[in-house]
Amino acid sequence: MGLHVSEPEKESALRRFWDELRRRGVIRAAVVYALVGWVVIEVASTVLPPLNLPDWSVKLVIVLVALGFPIAVIMGWVFDVGPRGLTRTAPATAATEHPASTAATPAASMFLAGQLRQSRATLYQRLGGQSIGFPGAVVPAQAYASLGRKHDEMKVRLGALNTIERHLRLNPHDTRALYCGAQNLWRVGEHAKALELAERALRQDQNEPLVLYNVACFYVEQGDRERAVDLLEKAVEMGWGDLAWMKNDSDLYPLHDNERFKALLARIN
Repeated sequence: MGLHVSEPEKESALRRFWDELRRRGVIRAAVVYALVGWVVIEVASTVLPPLNLPDWSVKLVIVLVALGFPIAVIMGWVFDVGPRGLTRTAPATAATEHPASTAATPAASMFLAGQLRQSRATLYQRLGGQSIGFPGAVVPAQAYASLGRKHDEMKVRLGALNTIERHLRLNPHDTRALYCGAQNLWRVGEHAKALELAERALRQDQNEPLVLYNVACFYVEQGDRERAVDLLEKAVEMGWGDLAWMKNDSDLYPLHDNERFKALLARIN
């Protein structure tokens, strides 16, 4: 009997493979090679006939360009081009293989792609239409995390935490600042303080769907999946209805095999 693979598992495997292709720069290498190859063929088609070269010379160029494509893809998988020249791509760590731990959120993905306005708009949606302010630092932090640039990620998160602390001294009841602070504190290793801020956010706004949702994401990251689903169920009960966001939010990937989470998605449908 063959091994049965469920649809969510297939989707998760494809997502991980796609993330690895992007991490290794294979997509970029393929696109660049295709563009350069097209230019080479166009030039050959224009230049070679007037030189009275054999008719098959242009066809040879096309064949050589086609044969070079898989080589370019393999080179893109194996090597990176950076400030130090051509270097072998480092293998994915256990952390980077997990899509929820380092895959950028939609906003961070747009930041990496240079789509700054779209990135800010996506973050604005995640924050419930409030001004971005200090949470804007989350986008480059997640982007740096997806690239494995731990030093840059920590630098951004520590800077954001200083801003959040100042903000909370002036606005102690800002639940958005509380759960953003909790997420950043957890990432820099201040776990006890992170839990304190997350629970404080819940105490202050325990029936607000956006607060429930974001604190649920925090609990997913720290590994308490049942607590996370409890909060997501309450968020839906209180009015959260964005099914597409919940299904595609990388913070919630670890819940995709959780039966309660599947039932919750079906309920929103």
